[in-house]
Amino acid sequence: MAWNLELDLRRLDTLAYHRREYCEEDIRRFHQIVTKRGDDSVEPLARIHEWMLSPVTLWPFDIHGVFKTALDRIENNQPLDTELLGVLELLPECPTSPVSAVVSRHEHDVQNGVYEGFIKAEAKFEMSEKALLRNDDFTRDWDRVRATWNVAQFQDDKGVIRRTIGAERNLRPQFQVDWNEPSHRFQAAFDAFCTRWNLYPIFYSF
Repeated sequence: MAWNLELDLRRLDTLAYHRREYCEEDIRRFHQIVTKRGDDSVEPLARIHEWMLSPVTLWPFDIHGVFKTALDRIENNQPLDTELLGVLELLPECPTSPVSAVVSRHEHDVQNGVYEGFIKAEAKFEMSEKALLRNDDFTRDWDRVRATWNVAQFQDDKGVIRRTIGAERNLRPQFQVDWNEPSHRFQAAFDAFCTRWNLYPIFYSF
């Protein structure tokens, strides 16, 4: 197979969530191995390499973590054990380019906080939002949160605060609250606030 580092890096540049920043080093490692040891040395990684260049939303597990593990083994002249080979071989073909393109656009929208495209009744939601912002009880509750915590400390680089994600069958990966952790205390309060006012899992501070 003809591997092309520059093409891989260009593909990473098209992906959301700073993918080149996080993945470039290991993509370069992959190509360095190809240069030093030949195509056969990375043949078992061909499929997972393609997944590394796909939107993370499509990943069935931590693709990057497994990819790094396999690279480490090859670089250290260690065999890919039965379990690792099993994962690499069970991994299906990466979704086609048209599918990846649609998901990639979705990820960019989510990264930028643009959700209008996912809402069929946008006017209804805009009306609900305006009504909520005129609600004195809502404003009172949010003022209480802001009076208790420095909310800016919990915003991301877009000014977004995210409530805890609700997962399948409500099995949340970070459900426990450690009251000794200030961030846990804030998150519990913010989750309660979002639940009280039926807010989507993100909130722009105002």
